Amino acid sequence: MNKLKLWDYHIHTKLCNHARGNVEDYVKQAIKINLGEIGISDHFPMNLLPEESHDFAMKKNEFPEYLVECKRAKNRYKNEITVKIASEVDYTPSSFQGYKKIVSPYLETMDLDYIIGSIHVIKIPETKTFAIDGPIANEKFKLFGEDRIFIAYYNTLIQMVKDGSDFYNIVGHMDLPKKYGHFLGKSEKIWEKIEILLDLIEEKEMVVEINHSGYYRPVGIQYPDDKIIRELVKREIPIVLGSDSHYIKYLAYNFDKTLAKLKRMQFEEKIPVNLCKFSKREKTLIKLDSVI
Repeated sequence: MNKLKLWDYHIHTKLCNHARGNVEDYVKQAIKINLGEIGISDHFPMNLLPEESHDFAMKKNEFPEYLVECKRAKNRYKNEITVKIASEVDYTPSSFQGYKKIVSPYLETMDLDYIIGSIHVIKIPETKTFAIDGPIANEKFKLFGEDRIFIAYYNTLIQMVKDGSDFYNIVGHMDLPKKYGHFLGKSEKIWEKIEILLDLIEEKEMVVEINHSGYYRPVGIQYPDDKIIRELVKREIPIVLGSDSHYIKYLAYNFDKTLAKLKRMQFEEKIPVNLCKFSKREKTLIKLDSVI
């Protein structure tokens, strides 16, 4: 049986204002390292989020040009690699309906192959909205404690899945608050929230990303952690791999480690693992054993 080449579904370019390289740079690198597909998934404009988030994404009027650039690369390299066009769209309860309205025209024209749903900012009653993956998060953890921060984060993720299961295709980096490695979200109370979230993801037939950017962050490991990945396997929740690259050198970073981990869990749990691809927002399940 011919094995499928791997694919990386979480890529950021210089358009997000905190990455390097353009779309074509990433596509060329993906060909060089023998990927079969690459999903370009720059942040959708963050104009509906708190103002401090706005600099971490392209402006609203730049998104059409982003699509043009992706389509240009898709056509130029179609004989060498499949290019999927996507976007990472942040969720907050107050911004969701606004984003749904802004993004819907691009869904109607079938411009996007998938949408990654992510949470980068959260709110707890005693403080203003803050970035859960920014340096300020360590200060908030010290002030309010690990349980409070992680539970607020997971409550928001739960709400995202409830509100957006027909909008988002992939749940992105689902334990992101551990980024700095000081607080890992291991308490029983936090795990109870994670189980509620996983139940809901399974019910809504959504897909979960294993995000590899933690390997090159202080935490030093992928998102989510191994315990959550094992639950994904047990529940037969489809998985996509994403490097969350902001530099081309991190494309498909440490994917071999995750594949080995998934194969071990598949053997131990005696449950076949399904990876996933998307095209025009329709998912196709790919057996783990069929990939390189």
